[in-house]
Amino acid sequence: MDIGKNPPTTCFEKWRKRLVLIPIPAQGHISPIMQLAKALHLKGFSITVAQTKFSYFSPLDDFTDFQFITILESLPESDLENLGKILLALKLNKECHVGFKECLGQLLLQHEFKEKQDELVPEFHPLRYRDFPDSRRAPLESITELYRNAVDKRTASSVIINTSSCLESSSLFCLQESLEIPQKQNSVIFVGLGSLALMEINEVMEMVSGLAASNQNFLWVIRPGSIRCSEWLESLPDEFIKWAPQKEVLAHPAIGGFWSHCGWNSTLESLGEGVPMICKPFTGDQKVNARYMECVWKIGMQVEGDPDRGAVERAVRRLMVCEEGEVTRMRAVTLKKKLRRSVRSGGSSHNSLEEFVNFLRTL
Repeated sequence: MDIGKNPPTTCFEKWRKRLVLIPIPAQGHISPIMQLAKALHLKGFSITVAQTKFSYFSPLDDFTDFQFITILESLPESDLENLGKILLALKLNKECHVGFKECLGQLLLQHEFKEKQDELVPEFHPLRYRDFPDSRRAPLESITELYRNAVDKRTASSVIINTSSCLESSSLFCLQESLEIPQKQNSVIFVGLGSLALMEINEVMEMVSGLAASNQNFLWVIRPGSIRCSEWLESLPDEFIKWAPQKEVLAHPAIGGFWSHCGWNSTLESLGEGVPMICKPFTGDQKVNARYMECVWKIGMQVEGDPDRGAVERAVRRLMVCEEGEVTRMRAVTLKKKLRRSVRSGGSSHNSLEEFVNFLRTL
């Protein structure tokens, strides 16, 4: 398909609906359909004109806002004289069927990436659609297939990737999952303190020292701007990242504990994955949630006051190494099973939703 260049997209163009016009290759049809195209364009539509090599029309200055595409077909040019206009039109209908479907498919794909180009792609944070690799010689589907093949270990025992965890921690973590690279179960503590909490630099350094002294593997998400007077601590080692898909991380079998501020969303995600918590609430309902984690559900250990490195080390080892932590982890798994049952058919949460839906239908 030969696609002509489009003018720069304006804010007005973003919401235009696109019309595809297909003139019969005869001057008596091309002229009026182009007049119709101009009228529709003035009414707010984007215009694409689909042609074959038999068309008599070539774009002029009046139509620079239009897109022109060529439908591929294999008819000899001599058919124009040998068949006449009627028989040529009938033959073109048959010959161009596949080529036109391919053109439409390409147009739809073009439209969908243009529409989404500024949107973030959740599974590839922080990439937008416009940031995906491209090539003038190959479509995006071929490029992504090549990349998929590059990390397909098949019968290989390992894959060597030319990067570092300090550059791409979350991506490497996802690759380890998808490539099924074994990690020791319950061996990592995940640290995430929410989207609003602010910490002093000395608090962070005390936690860093305590985590290091515990000799336990950890992954800590420190949101840029969450440390007063510091946008980002560039000197922190590989275990620290700016962002991670929290629910997916908690679901990973290597995660043995979650050091959390106990916001309700984080609490539910941890409960739903059967991960016990070290609770360090900051404000609001976090204190209530932490107390319930420790005293009611008994799947959490609360750290009160300003945590120094000794308190941090003791809390981590208590959960990750001691027998008490193993018992806490078993209770968390049991509660996870109860929660999963509640959302299945016949479960309490499932039934409550059904009752609510039925009530809405009666209004």
